[in-house]
Formats: sequence, C-alpha cells, structure tokens
Amino acid sequence: MGSVDWEAIENPNKNRNKPEFENANIKFEAEWIDDKDKPKKDGTFEQKKRVIVLINYPGMDVTGIRWDHMSPRQRQELQSRYDQWEKGEEITVQGTPIVNWSVMPRATYELFIRAGFQTIEQIAAISGNVNTELPTELKRWPKKAKAFLDAAGSDQAQVAHLSEELADAKKYIKQLEDKLEMMVKQAAVN
Repeated sequence: MGSVDWEAIENPNKNRNKPEFENANIKFEAEWIDDKDKPKKDGTFEQKKRVIVLINYPGMDVTGIRWDHMSPRQRQELQSRYDQWEKGEEITVQGTPIVNWSVMPRATYELFIRAGFQTIEQIAAISGNVNTELPTELKRWPKKAKAFLDAAGSDQAQVAHLSEELADAKKYIKQLEDKLEMMVKQAAVN
C-alpha cells in the first residue's frame, strides 16, 4: 500500500478531505461465489457477484479489498470509477497521463509504465522508500514532475495578479519619467 503519511498522523484535523486513493491506480474485478442463503433444488447454490477493488500505488504491491468491506468514505471516493466499471466503460485515469508529457524519453516512459505509474501526479508524489528503490535513471523525474505541475498550475488569478503588478509598475515608471522631465526643465531654466 502507500507510504505512511506522518503529517496526517501528527495533525489529524489537517487535510482531512484529502482523497485517500489520490495517486493510486484502481481496478475492479468481479468474482462469482455461491450464495449459501439461496440453495437450488439440485443442491447447488445461486451465484452472486462479489466485487474486489485492486489498489496499486505505483512502485508498490497491489492490495485487494472487497467493495462491501470498504468504509462509506472510501466507497464514496471511488463511486464514479465503480459506476464506470459497472457500465463496462474504461475507467478514466485521474491526473495528467505521462504519455502526454513530451519531455520524457520513450524508454523512461516505458520504465514508469512497467512500474505502474500512469500520471505525472503519481511521479511527482514519489518520496521516501519508493524513490530509493527506483532505478537511478528515474530518480530525477519526481522533481521534474513537481516543477511541471507547478508551472501548469498557473491560473487566471495569477495572470490577473501579474497584470496588475505590471500596470502598477508602468504607472510608477510614468511618474518617474514626469519627475525627470520636470527636473530637466528646471535645470534648463537655471
């Protein structure tokens, strides 16, 4: 499973709404089992479906949990993906697929895919033991992924703030130019 989140343990009220499966690859599997409460006349039992949720944090082992054994909060977090699976649709990847990251060489991409990574966010979240277990050629990529996501995170509010700063700077430059012009005129008169 994922690494221990010491920050959450030390500060239990902070990040309480952080998704538990944020960087996990999620798959669902159905297995058919005998329903012991519904015997048939021929001595066999009716079959019922049991759903297993396969949770894989990249670079870690896969963990399987029965859907009906998950907490309500966990089921709520995975409900949209479960609904997609129930309809037979492909489960959408949560995050920016690494296949869309043009700075990554094909060989590096293939190494990350084999290790279970699907998104740039998953690579950016690598820390601790997972990072030390990575092959040397992959260890520099978490830092690059974080920088990429930070750069991609610049939104309209940041653009508006920078535009305001630019307008203020232009006003200040205009005031300085006016003062300089006035000083030059005074120097010419004297």
